Amino acid sequence: MFLVGLFMTSCVQEIQPEARPIMAEPAIINITLKTDSDSITAGRTLFMQKCSNCHYIDRPDFFVGPSLRGILKNPLLPVSRKPATPENIVRQMRHPFTSMPSFVFFSDEDLTNVLAFLNSL
Repeated sequence: MFLVGLFMTSCVQEIQPEARPIMAEPAIINITLKTDSDSITAGRTLFMQKCSNCHYIDRPDFFVGPSLRGILKNPLLPVSRKPATPENIVRQMRHPFTSMPSFVFFSDEDLTNVLAFLNSL
């Protein structure tokens, strides 16, 4: 009985998951929202190509991801519940909170344009 208990204890210890370091959120600089029509149009084009498969912009319903209608006019982001700021939206796009894919390949200009479009909603 003692050997069985000892064996089970050593097995349990071996399959314990390793401790994972907690990663700090990356720093995002302050972002100035653009309001010019060229930025909004470029952002709309990117949004329609890369984001519209998962997010509505014309209704409040949850699609694959949450609706982004009025996203910057709300106090909090819909899933992470962080303040709805341009910086937190960029953070979400580059380092998603949940199952959203990362958009680290978007340039800073792409992100600025998408934000201009989202701000226009």
